Amino acid sequence: MIYDIIIIGMGPAGMSAGIYAKRSGMSVLVFEKSAPGGLINKTSNVDNYLGFDDILGPDLAFKMYEHFKDADIEHKITEVTKVTLDGDIKLVHTEKEVYKAHTVLIATGRKSKKLPLENAEKLEGKGISYCALCDGKLYQGKDVAIVGAGNSAFEEGTYLAKICKNVYILNRFGINADDILVEEINTYPNVKLLNQVSITKLNETEGHLSSVTLNTGEEIEVDGVFVYIGYEQASESVKELGITNDFGYIKVDQFHETSIKGIYAAGDIVQKKIYQIINAASEGAEAAINANKYINSLRVKK
Repeated sequence: MIYDIIIIGMGPAGMSAGIYAKRSGMSVLVFEKSAPGGLINKTSNVDNYLGFDDILGPDLAFKMYEHFKDADIEHKITEVTKVTLDGDIKLVHTEKEVYKAHTVLIATGRKSKKLPLENAEKLEGKGISYCALCDGKLYQGKDVAIVGAGNSAFEEGTYLAKICKNVYILNRFGINADDILVEEINTYPNVKLLNQVSITKLNETEGHLSSVTLNTGEEIEVDGVFVYIGYEQASESVKELGITNDFGYIKVDQFHETSIKGIYAAGDIVQKKIYQIINAASEGAEAAINANKYINSLRVKK
């Protein structure tokens, strides 16, 4: 079978695209390697998405997925390893199968940057975390640190301040979070902002994080470190196509089409200035509509 469109990723962009593609009468297949919703699942609260003035990130992701499922869209929870071309047909490879489509929409989003320290990877799940909402309860009543200076660090800091004994927010170059988030975090007496500092060493006891050493030489005893130092692009599966820039972002035109005819991209994987849930969903819808127009043009030519 050759699908009209294969969508890679089930974040806001991918699920929105799937709904619009299915409503347009296209044959659709959607892939997701982990949990539908993407990074929303790692967000404690969302208060700026139209229709929801305050909702937990995973709850919003689940509502999106419920809507997606109600549309009866074929989808598979498996990882796409690469995308190749066979003439005008696009080949989407997984570990076990190869699927064919006239068009492909890449909506793989971004992933959290890892803490660049020697034993950080070894301590993941043993004191190092990239998701406060996922792991915060494990540190209830304990001391934790947050690495980061942006909105994510301060949003998750607010969440952790409610359940942890002390929260240290460590930033290297100064705060760049929104003023409203900074004001809110300052209302918690158990939150301590440490500016112009960075972690130079992760200290462990019996295989679990026990403290961190700062560039100032100070050692802070913490049971957990939550890392929010930005994102990197999840574009490994399409690198061979030559559609990414030096930073891994995909370049698209005003129709959300890449430099390869019939391959589209939407959401956080795209090079742009604003990264929000609402514009990711919009881009997914627009990309699906444009892909449908492309499919219709192929049918006219036949």
